Amino acid sequence: MSNLYCKIDLARLAIVGAPGPLPSELRGTLSDADLADLSWTDETLGLHGYGFWPVERAAATYDPATQRLSGEVSRLPDADRRVVVETPLVVELTDEELAARLTVAKAERKAAATAKRWEVEVAGTIVNGIPVATDDRSKTLILGKRAQAQADPDMTFRWKAVNGWVELSGAQIIAIADAVADHVQACFDREGELHDAIDAAKDAAAVLAVDITAGWPVQ
Repeated sequence: MSNLYCKIDLARLAIVGAPGPLPSELRGTLSDADLADLSWTDETLGLHGYGFWPVERAAATYDPATQRLSGEVSRLPDADRRVVVETPLVVELTDEELAARLTVAKAERKAAATAKRWEVEVAGTIVNGIPVATDDRSKTLILGKRAQAQADPDMTFRWKAVNGWVELSGAQIIAIADAVADHVQACFDREGELHDAIDAAKDAAAVLAVDITAGWPVQ
């Protein structure tokens, strides 16, 4: 049995008052079928022509991109099933609410694009067939070696690449450092393009349509 009931004027099929628990004199062994029409009760109770129908909550169907729940409900008697169906009321978002949601959606999408940029940036790259790490520590070491190689291009370096040790000339170190810098810049360029596309979106659907997984440098 339901915890909440509505008193129903059976002649008008109208709800009388707010939903609540059953009156104390009706609690106990009565079924919902007994409560649906109380014309059988003692006239002194004043319930002839009335019934108590259980409240049944229903879900609202709405588009969260353009609508929201109002916080209020509608209650409609269902004469066939002898229940009161309670459904949350849906309202259209105001222009101010749409603008606020769009701002939040853009911020979240841009944050996701930035996270993707970082993921690609530090995932490594390949330079002339050599896998090169691009995490922050590796980038710092490469730039340091580049400075040495510029000072003495004839130097050779034993470098620990992703797949093992390699001997690199100064020219190769400079090429690797430049390629890593280009890789990092390409990642930021793509992030900027995505942020521009997100900023240009006119609604939340357009924001989500910006593919933040595509267009990144090949690793």
